[in-house]
Order: sequence, then C-alpha cells, then structure tokens
Amino acid sequence: MASSTSVMEEIKNNLIETIRAAPGGKVPAEELLQCLPGTPESNIVAAINILQEERRLKVFDADGQLLFGLEDESARRSYMALSALTAEERLIHQTIEAAGAEGVWIKTIQQRTNLATMNVNNIIQGLERKGLIKRARNVRASFAKCGVIFLTFWSLYTFGCLP
Repeated sequence: MASSTSVMEEIKNNLIETIRAAPGGKVPAEELLQCLPGTPESNIVAAINILQEERRLKVFDADGQLLFGLEDESARRSYMALSALTAEERLIHQTIEAAGAEGVWIKTIQQRTNLATMNVNNIIQGLERKGLIKRARNVRASFAKCGVIFLTFWSLYTFGCLP
C-alpha cells in the first residue's frame, strides 16, 4: 500500500500536469476537481491547498468563475527567499523596498531601523550575497564611502515594481 505522502505527491503532480496541458494555462475549479477520476474530492482539495501554500498554484476570477493556474517560478523563488529572512533582514529589506528606485543610504537605514552599524552592514552584505539588494555609488557624491542601496532587478520584477 502506498503511503499517504506519495499519494498526495502523485495527486499534486497530476494537477500540475492538467493545468500545464490546459489552453491558456488556466483550468476551471470544477474541471480540476474532476480531472482525477476515482480520487476522493477531499484529497484533490487538500492537494490544491498544499500547492497554494507552496506558492505553486494561483487562483483567478474570470467573470465569477474560479480558475486555477500555475504560479510564475520567479515569484515562487522570491517568496521562498523572503520567507527565509530573519526579522532584522526583513526589516532592512522593507526599508530598502520603501525607498523605491531612488535607493537609500546606509545611514538612513540605520536611523529608520534603529539597529547598530555593524549589524546593518553585516545584514546588507548577507542580502547582497543572496542577490536581493545591490550597492551602488552615488554619482553626485562619489566621495562617500558607502553608496546607495537598491533592490536588485530580480527583486523589483518579482515584487511587481516593473512591468
């Protein structure tokens, strides 16, 4: 007898394949519930919920009809990267994100977050290694030791700041 975990994985894989095969990549909820004959509806609903928690499934509303589609892989990676951040890293990332395209100075980050200078510098280096932010020298103040910090293109795109 197969374990419940492997059965759930099989159901999830079948749901993903059904959505991939659908025209437009979107499947009505009713069709998704009927795509696995012989599988209890409660198991299909549980698999859909797991896929949504894993950020692999997206829900759409098309004229009152519920549709399911696959989540963009970059959005999923972005969610996974941000969910793995510590509270201090998330605080600094949010401060940088709030600054937008103008960027923000390290000193401003320190003032807004009320964190020690060494902590801010270490966290910024960690976020930079993870590819979430990028340091850049200010052209107008090139003499400054620390430059302006921006979100990376990947972060801006996945958070919907860029088209």
